[in-house]
Amino acid sequence: MSFPLCRCGKQTQRMDAFRCRRCYHNDRIGLPRWPLNLEHLMKFVKKTPSCWIWTGTNGSKGYGTIWSCGRNHYATRLMWEFCNGKIPDGKFICHYCDNPPCVRPSHLWVGTNRDNLIDSHSKGRRKHVKYAKGPNHYRWNPSLH
Repeated sequence: MSFPLCRCGKQTQRMDAFRCRRCYHNDRIGLPRWPLNLEHLMKFVKKTPSCWIWTGTNGSKGYGTIWSCGRNHYATRLMWEFCNGKIPDGKFICHYCDNPPCVRPSHLWVGTNRDNLIDSHSKGRRKHVKYAKGPNHYRWNPSLH
């Protein structure tokens, strides 16, 4: 049995429901579903000649985050969506400039995790793994598997 979709695109929990849990909660406490806009985001951006640096809250790896509608959103993803449209499912927002707090739309591109790994390897940002040598070194042997 398929339940109806909420206005945000998520599936509801019951047949008679017309909102998902998050939208129901946000409506109940008076929060709009998506109160952010580009003008609001730009309040947290410091423009430099090369990058636009996010001056708001940063996550553990240096990527900008902003709280809205009951959860954190990555600033790079929001900037991409406001300037270029929806991000396809399963895609990531990657940086040409390799600067995590940068949110300049011209420095961002959409790619898969594999694309991002290839990009980082080609720029020399990925460290090569040094494998252990000696008698305890595990080597894959097809005859054992």
